[in-house]
Amino acid sequence: MTEKAENKELEELFFQSVYPYYERLFLKAYSLIKNKEDAKDIVQETLLSAYKAFSKFKGKSNLYTWLYRILVNKCIDFLRKSKKEDMFLQRLQHPYSENSTSLFIESFEKNIEQNQIQKSLIIIIEKLEDKYKELIIMKYFDGLTYEEIAEIKNIKIGTVKSRLSKAKEKIVSLLQNEKSIKDFINIFS
Repeated sequence: MTEKAENKELEELFFQSVYPYYERLFLKAYSLIKNKEDAKDIVQETLLSAYKAFSKFKGKSNLYTWLYRILVNKCIDFLRKSKKEDMFLQRLQHPYSENSTSLFIESFEKNIEQNQIQKSLIIIIEKLEDKYKELIIMKYFDGLTYEEIAEIKNIKIGTVKSRLSKAKEKIVSLLQNEKSIKDFINIFS
């Protein structure tokens, strides 16, 4: 097989492999950048960087986890270049895009008034310690698996599961004090 044919085959394999993740990558970029065009550009830069390094990808990690790391680094670089680092840090503290929060809520309770739940849930999650808050965001807002979270955070899967369990307990406890969303407790019970 010629080098050109091998490159073509590698290119096809790459695009078939990353295509299913495009929308998730875009939503993550948009949740950090808050600009549709910039988010699209960052996803393209992420895919270009990943393509250049694809032949070195050994599959030791999940492909999405690898792309997620590249994407977040590209977002950080973009925001630094744009002198928006303070805004980025604020978004890391409040990374809930309306779309991801709505999807999270709709999948569990379609009959509850979304706007009120969204505000209450964000307030409650913000009350969690950072080690719990970050895992809740990664699992339920970014849709990462336990394995992906463990790899990104460089902790054991058991630690991810126990911290998420503890976070859910804390959320349930805080939710029980919120009259407006008592029905929402069933999500974590």
